[in-house]
Amino acid sequence: MARNDGPGRRPEERAPSASLAWVFVAIAAVCVVAAGLRLGPWAAVSALGAGAVCFAAGRFAGVAAGFANGARARAELHDKLVAAEAQVVRSQLTALRAPTGGDDKALLAEIARRESAERMLEEERASRASTTDQSQTSIDEERRQRQAIQEQAHRAIAEERRQRQVVEEQAKQIIAEERKLRQQAAEQIERVASEQRRLREAAEQAERTVAEERKRRQSVEEQLDRAQRSAAVESQALRNAAAIAQREAERMSSQQNGAMREVERVLAPYIEREKLLLDLAKIDSGSKSRSDLPSILDAIASKASFGSIVLSDESGLPVAASGGTRDPEGTAATSSLLFTLADRLAAHGQPQPIAVLVHDEANETILHRLFRAGPARYLLTATGRSRGVVPETLDPTLDTIERALMHEAWTS
Repeated sequence: MARNDGPGRRPEERAPSASLAWVFVAIAAVCVVAAGLRLGPWAAVSALGAGAVCFAAGRFAGVAAGFANGARARAELHDKLVAAEAQVVRSQLTALRAPTGGDDKALLAEIARRESAERMLEEERASRASTTDQSQTSIDEERRQRQAIQEQAHRAIAEERRQRQVVEEQAKQIIAEERKLRQQAAEQIERVASEQRRLREAAEQAERTVAEERKRRQSVEEQLDRAQRSAAVESQALRNAAAIAQREAERMSSQQNGAMREVERVLAPYIEREKLLLDLAKIDSGSKSRSDLPSILDAIASKASFGSIVLSDESGLPVAASGGTRDPEGTAATSSLLFTLADRLAAHGQPQPIAVLVHDEANETILHRLFRAGPARYLLTATGRSRGVVPETLDPTLDTIERALMHEAWTS
């Protein structure tokens, strides 16, 4: 029989339990070290609890393997006992079947063999009983060890749960702090966005103000430019008239008084026209508005000898008219066709007309002058019988009329 190295367990029964336990211990140690290096001390503690559970599992696996080896050894011992008993029975049968009248020595040897077989059978029975007792003792010891391991595992699991609860509480605190910080950051971002929107609106308002100021400045510059052009035209006309008069005077200085009168007669329309332009340019506008337009038109009609003057807009509606004007609505509606003509000419790439001089069947001269005042277009229609009317007759009055139109727009 083999010698027992432990309480109720043989070496082949104890070896699987120890090997599996040490394998699980090695795995748990590697997990603890890796968790401590990568995730921190709390993760190492968690891994240690998991290692304890693994160790308990290893112990259970080792005990199960030991039980399996013990059962296998008991089965082998039982087979040996059965074989020995069979051998004894065969010997007894052989002795019974042998003849009774034989040699005494053979009989004694058979008796000795039978006694030896009986002793071996008794020894095997005693060995089997001892093995059974040892197996029972080993099972009890394994049960106690398993119970102790279970208690250690329960304690390890309870410690692991407690540590996990602590970690969860800390994680909840960290998450709450993170949410608070995130909310504060969101509020700061919202305040910054609101400030940016306010600054953007202020910048847009400033841009609109600058654009309006530029538009007003451009309108004033255009008015000044028209005034300068009108003054340049008047100056050129005066210089031309003076040059013509000087040449005519020089040429006629050697001629008779009749020739001088002829020259004066020829130059009279030009001089009268230039005088009319100067008189129209001297009409004082002051701080006029739309309500003063009828008086301005009356002054123009009086100086230029027009019977009526009508100021209309692009829609064909009268804006103002001089005194004594008949049917200003009809005149404004009819004259608005010139805007359509100007737009058609512009659509075909031709320059737009700005002044139209018409002589009708009633022997009247009608002067139409198209101009702009700010973004709107207007039409000035003057009717009279004077023969000295030219397309530029109403040009010196446009600045006065435009200032009156724009003055109400600025103050409204």
